[in-house]
Amino acid sequence: MVIESDHKKKVAEQLDLFQSVFHLLDENYVDEIDPEKLIRVSIDAMLKSTDPYTAFYNETETRERNKSWKGILYAGIGASVVMRDSNMIISEPYAGYGAWQNDLRAGDQLMEVEGKSVKGKKLDEVIKLLRGEAETSVHIKIKRGDKGLFEKSIIRKEIHVKTVPYFGMIDSSVGYIKMDQFLENTSMDFKEAFQDLKKKHNCTSLVIDLRSNNGGLVDEAVKILGMFLPENTLICTLKGRQSAEAKQYKTHTQPLDTFIPLVILTSEKSISAAEIFAGCMQDLDRAVIMGQKTYGKGFVQGTRFPGYGSSLYVTAARYHTPSGRCVQQLDYSKLSEGKVFSYADSVKEKFFTKNHRPVYNKGGIEPDTILKNNLTDEVIQSLMQSYFIFDFANAYRNSHASIASVKTFQLDGKNYNLFIQSLEKKDYQFETRADKHLKELERNLSIQASEKDFFQKDFKHFKSDLRSFKKKKILENSGKIKDLLAQEIIRRYNTVIGVYEYSLLKDQEIRTAAKLLLQMKAYRKILHDDQ
Repeated sequence: MVIESDHKKKVAEQLDLFQSVFHLLDENYVDEIDPEKLIRVSIDAMLKSTDPYTAFYNETETRERNKSWKGILYAGIGASVVMRDSNMIISEPYAGYGAWQNDLRAGDQLMEVEGKSVKGKKLDEVIKLLRGEAETSVHIKIKRGDKGLFEKSIIRKEIHVKTVPYFGMIDSSVGYIKMDQFLENTSMDFKEAFQDLKKKHNCTSLVIDLRSNNGGLVDEAVKILGMFLPENTLICTLKGRQSAEAKQYKTHTQPLDTFIPLVILTSEKSISAAEIFAGCMQDLDRAVIMGQKTYGKGFVQGTRFPGYGSSLYVTAARYHTPSGRCVQQLDYSKLSEGKVFSYADSVKEKFFTKNHRPVYNKGGIEPDTILKNNLTDEVIQSLMQSYFIFDFANAYRNSHASIASVKTFQLDGKNYNLFIQSLEKKDYQFETRADKHLKELERNLSIQASEKDFFQKDFKHFKSDLRSFKKKKILENSGKIKDLLAQEIIRRYNTVIGVYEYSLLKDQEIRTAAKLLLQMKAYRKILHDDQ
């Protein structure tokens, strides 16, 4: 084709131009250039003009990335570390790893690693010190509140991602499986969880929780879908510019259960393979989708190998669910100066599920039943991000040797009031959008001292009103805040597993999903299933 030939000619011309500029720069620049660094900067800048998912990895990064697909992150002490006010803080020790086994706790301040102070170091430098070869020891010194300094020698272990971190029974018949990602062997972990629930706990219906699932390998999603759909069922179709023909993903094994009623929970952070999973189940009317609209990533990436051990992770196709829709929400073809926009409603098309229910493209997966996210309130979000809840849970853990079982634990009124008093003492210093706007206005007016003086009284009123607003919103959301405090405290004693167990009892979205599965008439009505 003439058009394709013209395109290849332009590519060749631009590559020749780039090579000429690079050689001229190398020969004429006042200092000797670092060719590897310059090329990497060039590649990264070039890829920024495409989409956020297309990326280049050098040889070392490629090896690490290949390990991550297998669920292996690195070898370390098994704890996340954050920088807070120039201090290195343990934010969470992971169950079963060295940090947890040596009683490191959230809130502990890291002081030294191998006898070297971490003061003044960057976060990535400290993390590098903590990591190393598996089965080697690392000596650290930590500070815990006013309890003084502690020294620990911890054996590094390979840190593995648990893509199915929890499963259990919501009640006597409804099972629950949480899935965080689709990596190698996720399907095996899911199968074990599902079979355990059926054989040992008499599970007759199931909630699959894909909230905040950040996707991964399409093949793994297909394998799990194949447990609930007939063999040779179309899951999705990949269509790319270079494909001679569309690539189809189909189930290729005998299913485990094609009749068990299913509810899939989604959120705004359910993305990529999670959307393929939910979109397929919705299109085939095999499950009810509940929660919030998903992220809307309809792209699929493939890996290419430019050479020298490097790899290019490139957006190569769009996936289409069985009904034919692509759920990509952002239009990167019109990317301009780093700005990207959602597709307009006017260009969205209607498609139909197996039972002729309408669904739409270019906007994520819209749930069959939309549930309000109890944590989207701005004050709740600000409170969570400000470390107030984190700090309170740490103080509680350091003053209580144990707590009641997850099933019976409740934050009593006395301790909740202590938390509210701590907010009042700190003058509700967590920041909302209104706080940010007010600070920006103050900064702008500070340029002209006379104007700032003129508005000073108004600023005092605004700040007073904001404090009253926060206080009012906290009162309105007291139930949610108590719940968050309880979860964070439980996490200190029982890790994230305890939080999942607590969620089965308290999480309203999980409870709503379970309730629907106990009402088959309502369940079938949503799916337009007349059987």
